[in-house]
Amino acid sequence: MVPRIALLILISFFILQCGSGKEEASGGHGTEGEAGKLAAPVPAASHIAAIPELAAYKKDLERILTSPLPVLTLPDAELHDEQERLAQELALGDSLFLKEARKTDTGEALHNEIMEIRLLQKEETQRLKLNCENGQCYWVELYNFFYRNTTAAIVDILEKKVLRVDYLESEQPALNARLKRIAREIALNTPEIKKELGAELEQAKVVFKDSKCERSLHLCVAVVFILKDRALWVIVDLNDHFAIGYKWSGLPDENRPFVMTERSLQNEYIMEHFCGVDQVLTKDEWEINSNLTSSDGLEVKNARFRGREVLHSAKIVDWHVSYSFKKDFGYSDAMGCPMFSSAANVAFRGTELEDIVENGAYSGFALIMDFRSPVWPLPCNYRYQNRYEFYKDGRFRICGVNMGQGCGVTGWYRPVFRIDLGQAGAAQAVEQWGGKNGNPKPANFGICKANKPHTPPKDIYSKFQRAMEAVFFCNPGPERLARTMLFLISPSNTPAWMKGKRTSPPSGPAVIPITARDPSSSSNPRRIFPEIITFFGMCPKWPTTTSPAVNTAGRS
Repeated sequence: MVPRIALLILISFFILQCGSGKEEASGGHGTEGEAGKLAAPVPAASHIAAIPELAAYKKDLERILTSPLPVLTLPDAELHDEQERLAQELALGDSLFLKEARKTDTGEALHNEIMEIRLLQKEETQRLKLNCENGQCYWVELYNFFYRNTTAAIVDILEKKVLRVDYLESEQPALNARLKRIAREIALNTPEIKKELGAELEQAKVVFKDSKCERSLHLCVAVVFILKDRALWVIVDLNDHFAIGYKWSGLPDENRPFVMTERSLQNEYIMEHFCGVDQVLTKDEWEINSNLTSSDGLEVKNARFRGREVLHSAKIVDWHVSYSFKKDFGYSDAMGCPMFSSAANVAFRGTELEDIVENGAYSGFALIMDFRSPVWPLPCNYRYQNRYEFYKDGRFRICGVNMGQGCGVTGWYRPVFRIDLGQAGAAQAVEQWGGKNGNPKPANFGICKANKPHTPPKDIYSKFQRAMEAVFFCNPGPERLARTMLFLISPSNTPAWMKGKRTSPPSGPAVIPITARDPSSSSNPRRIFPEIITFFGMCPKWPTTTSPAVNTAGRS
């Protein structure tokens, strides 16, 4: 009996809403010199339930967003005297100081927060050429979480007026005491941090250091737990209220400052644990190896179901992007490692697992890796995903996910999949198979024959046979299809277009379109290819949207 294991080599397109319920492995007691680690995100609801001050902060934020003045002011406990209270009041009465308190186009209230109020020193007033000889000038600092800008007002409390307002674009502010306390509690409420500190937590001194979240563009801070001979740095995101990751270092030294940011931590973690490092996953009778490549995204290798290899290798070697207003090819995009790589879109977290539910029941799992441009989701930045689905019954599906957010809505994103079934050098066969009686059909091999979206008949299959050792049935999924191309490639004669050098494959002996008929027979669509083991799909040509789009290969 020849085992029949499902594979779809059809590239399709549909809209996917990304869900939650993902897992990521992390943790373990670390030492100085080890690479940083990422913390598993704790749901915001869990932090709010466990941290009373965060819960009160969220309520205050909800309140001010519906008030005439959408600004979180410093509470009375953080104001040192009546002069600071007056300085805050005067600044909040100035229209220039509140210029960005609301969206300019809609008037929607935004998250604004007073971060610092302090008396200006004599040296500062002299440098700014201010007449503040009586020590009556105060600095009031406001941060806008939406525009990510800091606004500073200099207030004369004797004259009761604002002397000047400065806009510090993309400048992070000094944190107020309330946010520092919240950041500390978020760090301590993160399981990995509790584990790292252990019994030493009681002896730890806490300080706060500047940090940046260059990729999320959120307000972040480094919470540093100082022990006798080392320090644990934890980066906390104060927009979404979670700990990003952590790293052990030596004691802080002002002469040799140590700086840890979101990007440096993520890069270090990915390079140490995923780039060129084989990961082994065993689940639901599947055993799967994966490896993050330099510029071909996450490659799945030697996937076995019930002990038998059914997939030797699969990856996305390129994303081809073209535009509706251009006849020529647009550009090629690549996914890969964050360092020592030519990829413009890099991994920033490890692989994740997501349950697959069909008809209300668990039916398998998806192995996912996310790749982004440096400052996605700003315009002209990109985000892609590798998504490999493995089902309990032996089916598997290979997906490329485009999250949109490019330079407009006229781009067509076409992933180039490379899928290797293995058994190089063995005789291969391919045929179209289907119909009401399940007999081979003497027709073109093509699954998609139209140049417009359509749903192909579900009883049509393509069958790929690997030296009689395994048969792969590929049937069209229910998704919309457009201009799908599928090619069989001989590894002994690799064409240049595989490397993204050309927009379309040339004709030649190494490239055999699946729409070709067997010239030796008008009735039998079967054809033997001695060394063909690799499949390339280039499609679909479809305008991008603001919703994620998934192009797939690999489902029965």
